Amino acid sequence: APSMWVRTIRRPSHAQRALMGQRLSSTTSRGVTTISPTFTGCISATANINPAAIDGLFQKWQTDEADALQESLDQVRGTVQQFPLVPALKTIISHYGSDSEWNRLRPPLVELDDVQGKKLIADLQAIGFEMPGL
Repeated sequence: APSMWVRTIRRPSHAQRALMGQRLSSTTSRGVTTISPTFTGCISATANINPAAIDGLFQKWQTDEADALQESLDQVRGTVQQFPLVPALKTIISHYGSDSEWNRLRPPLVELDDVQGKKLIADLQAIGFEMPGL
């Protein structure tokens, strides 16, 4: 029998059900053009630190704003992916949440060093990234 994980991943999400029978179209944004009614999921990567912006694109994927919204998401993703993902996400949450306990990682993962952490936060600030409400 498939595990609970497999059953969960195969069940269409609310977003997938909303998209069924529709095809998203855009000529310039990779994310918008690659979403289709047949997709079965994605690796969320920065979804835990940028959910409002991701939802904003989902809500406006058919508008003239979609390409700019996708570009903003791509900037955040590109900034974060300069570093190992989990330590980077924890550094971001630690910084914006003013809680150093978020930097704790279990082996084999290790925290970003001070230089990496400062560069990550400076790069995010340079593109106007914020985490309101954290």
